[in-house]
Amino acid sequence: MTATEARQLLTGGLGDVPESAVFPLLSVTGRWPVLLGLINGAARADVRGGAGAGEALLDIRAELDASGITALDPEDPESRSQAVSVTIGVSLERLTAVERARFEELAVFAEDVDIPVTALARY
Repeated sequence: MTATEARQLLTGGLGDVPESAVFPLLSVTGRWPVLLGLINGAARADVRGGAGAGEALLDIRAELDASGITALDPEDPESRSQAVSVTIGVSLERLTAVERARFEELAVFAEDVDIPVTALARY
């Protein structure tokens, strides 16, 4: 993604965000859309909980740093896998107990399989 596209994906729905909170995350994610979307979702959850947008993004960056994610090499499968795993973990930590239970219920479905809407509605 271009830097402009990546910034839009990272900050979508967050309002005004200082560049000092954006640039480090663009760097650490390698502007990879999957990671940017996950971080955006986690930041929006923090904002709904009362945090400022810049504060939320800086907190997420600190959590990624603490987990050892300092840069993503999109060409390295191991680097991608680790970055996605840690970023999903950061997102899951923001779920309430009820939300986490709903998430775990969906884990019964196999990867890359179409799930009928009726089955999802039951969950």
